Amino acid sequence: MILAVMALLGGCAHRPGATPRAIALDELLAFAEPSRCEAAPVHTNLLGAMIAGDANVGFRPGRVVAPSPQSSAFGNVYLHPYDAHTVIGVPVRGTVFGLALVAIEQSLPEGGDPGETHYRFKAEPAFVERVLAGRGFPVKLGQTVVIGPPDGYEQFIALTVDQVYPGHTLLSCGYQ
Repeated sequence: MILAVMALLGGCAHRPGATPRAIALDELLAFAEPSRCEAAPVHTNLLGAMIAGDANVGFRPGRVVAPSPQSSAFGNVYLHPYDAHTVIGVPVRGTVFGLALVAIEQSLPEGGDPGETHYRFKAEPAFVERVLAGRGFPVKLGQTVVIGPPDGYEQFIALTVDQVYPGHTLLSCGYQ
């Protein structure tokens, strides 16, 4: 009897090496207008809070602004400077539209021009394409799709195979 109770309770304990379950982030990372890759206000707030500073004084990592328990899906905000742009990103352990989201990165060019936001999914590209297209995103794998009227910059959306992380797919939204 004691062994049976121990076995039952042992199944409830956290096992070393066990991966915590991914948190659904659909409400936090909602899109107001998927056809234009336009983030909803709470999503826009999260992206904005990740960035501290600006192009004139220099960018710094900001913070993740998310309610509990969604905040636990995010790691620490990081910054990687490059020659002509800065990348600010955050590792993620969550899902969006049922897809495993592993990172969000923002590429910020020098001079304060509009940048790009990249969502890295741990899923095969064709599957990500089907899911996003079904949600109203005008994605075509391997192609940059211009969306919206030009206003000095072209707004675009792109879905590509991640060249750095095999088995991952990037959704990119931004300006060029």
